Amino acid sequence: MAQQGVKAELENFDFDLTFNIVGFTVSATVQGYEEEQKSNSATFTAAQKDLMKKVGTGRKLYIEDIKARGPDGQVRDLSTISFKLK
Repeated sequence: MAQQGVKAELENFDFDLTFNIVGFTVSATVQGYEEEQKSNSATFTAAQKDLMKKVGTGRKLYIEDIKARGPDGQVRDLSTISFKLK
């Protein structure tokens, strides 16, 4: 909850390349139902933050369908991020 959104960084890379997140989806299972909320930017939306608050301790949350625009202007798909809330 301390983070404001999603960021793409290339670690230990020889070139200074910047990738900007242009959208992503937050999804989780809440009371037995799959819920998802989309963002069309790198920042968490109010609906995504509300979804995160509903996810119980020890449950998994997914950030998926991550889209990043590279220095060449092309949008690329990035891998899903999953983590367990404590």
